[in-house]
Amino acid sequence: MNYYKNLRILLIILTFIIAYLFCISFKIADHGTYYINFIILSIVLFFEVCIMIEGINQSIASKMKKDLDYEALKSFPYVDVLITVHDEPSEILYRTINSAVRMDYPKDKLSICLCDDMLRDDMEELAESFDIKYIPCENNKHAKAGNLNNALKQTYSPYVLILDADMIPTEKTLIKLLPFFSDSEMGYVQAPQTFYNMDLYRFNLHGEKIFPNESEYYIRKINPGRSRTNSVICCGSSVIFKREALEEVEYFDTSTIAEDFATVTKLQKRKYKNLAIDETLINGLHPLTIDDLFTQEERWLRGAMQVLKKNNFFLSKKLTISQTINSLVIIINWINYLGRTFFLLLPILLVLLNMFISLQLMVILTLWVSFYLLNIVIRLYGGNKHILYSDFVSTIKCFHLAKTFIKEIFMPYKRFNVTDKKVQRKREFNNHCIPHLIVLLLNILCFIYLILVDDYNILTVVDYNLIIIFWLLVNIITLIFCILFFIGRSDSNLIEVFEIKTLIKIDNKVHETENISLKGITINSKLDNGNEVDLIINPNLKNTSRTTDNIKLKGFTKNIGDKTFIEIINTTNKDISDYTHYIFNRKDFFTNHTIEN
Repeated sequence: MNYYKNLRILLIILTFIIAYLFCISFKIADHGTYYINFIILSIVLFFEVCIMIEGINQSIASKMKKDLDYEALKSFPYVDVLITVHDEPSEILYRTINSAVRMDYPKDKLSICLCDDMLRDDMEELAESFDIKYIPCENNKHAKAGNLNNALKQTYSPYVLILDADMIPTEKTLIKLLPFFSDSEMGYVQAPQTFYNMDLYRFNLHGEKIFPNESEYYIRKINPGRSRTNSVICCGSSVIFKREALEEVEYFDTSTIAEDFATVTKLQKRKYKNLAIDETLINGLHPLTIDDLFTQEERWLRGAMQVLKKNNFFLSKKLTISQTINSLVIIINWINYLGRTFFLLLPILLVLLNMFISLQLMVILTLWVSFYLLNIVIRLYGGNKHILYSDFVSTIKCFHLAKTFIKEIFMPYKRFNVTDKKVQRKREFNNHCIPHLIVLLLNILCFIYLILVDDYNILTVVDYNLIIIFWLLVNIITLIFCILFFIGRSDSNLIEVFEIKTLIKIDNKVHETENISLKGITINSKLDNGNEVDLIINPNLKNTSRTTDNIKLKGFTKNIGDKTFIEIINTTNKDISDYTHYIFNRKDFFTNHTIEN
């Protein structure tokens, strides 16, 4: 414990030393006024300190996770599983329900409910086909919170697992989560929201084999670290609550668009314990278009700000100091998008105002290298080894989120927009890239202007312009990668393909698979083209999460070079159910996933 305390103190001291050097050394050449200089310096210093505080808190938290002890479940309490649905496609719900009914838990203690706030006939039929409870919600007045509250009033189990329409539980979900409630003060336990499809950032930047999933840095590193201070963020799904705790706060909060964050804040004020784990138990679907991605992140930002304003975190006596600090980190995280936007625009403003930074070489090294190296150390300490990629991701969404942040301050938004889960992606021009294009053009023009300034030689000693030229060059490179993201990849016929290497029988002959999808299987051998074949998959051969019977399918062969794709056809409902479960419940599923056309 002393090690972490000393590290925190050391990093804070370094932060203030650098900030002090920044204040006494950074000046704008005499082309501008004192007041303009002071404002610019103050903004720069504020955002740098915010970035540093966020990094310190997050990286320390990630190393202070509780040691999780999965006890054997000594009893099997009754559990309600509430699957919320709005307008999601039935095939998405099929995957979720198909896995939920197969969870390893006594069936007489488990009640699975499909909570539908659109009163869709196909959802009622789907619930009947799986013999689960269908709970319609007559109106959509309070969006997801209203849907959940409606279901909670019609169910009675002491524990409640919340699943979004696309969140597929693994078989061990309940027996892994419930033991933590042996602590009578435990209010909720959050499992990480992992995903079975490629996130757009890696996919559009062709980085699926290079870069990590940015969202998993938070859900696997940071959120579990918040367990020690009982300030775990609820993701709204993949979370199990004690019903008694929810009843104490009158179920889910309906006053903001972030019902999850608002509700657990009430629980934290009532001193309920909470926990986040880092084991993959439930897996969902990433947003499939840039518009949906930005809509989702805008909802998170607006919801967080509404909750923080409504609960007055910094004056609340019901929260501990640690919980208040962790709330400050949330605000800092969103403020940083304002900071990144400011850093992209500042060198342009300096050129337009004919103001140039005057610094000695040692001061530059002290400021820029110190900040950058300390940031790298913090991120590596927290487990994120791809610093430049994280910068690209932040820059991609900085303009949109900075605008949203400002709008939320002056025009709070109450409407809840559901992320579209229709399984499709389109490559098309996106309006979100317009700010990046404009700022990129301005950076290039300013860069060219400074290079062509009379009597200027870039090879001379450090002078006024060289610092801004370097700054502009970094911005140009970063913005080019952002434009590549918005251009995306051509994938109008996208399907999910999983690199599952296993053995299957085709007409009683054994073959090795190359990959598997819901549409069919590719094998590493060439069969006669255009034939109908019988397939048998033995799920017990490799990496499956349970023992089950052989899966029997029928397929149609199509040659692809020296390989064969077998399209699944004419298959019974039971076999399709088993096959779907086989794909989405494998131990190696999340490390061997790719996307192909």
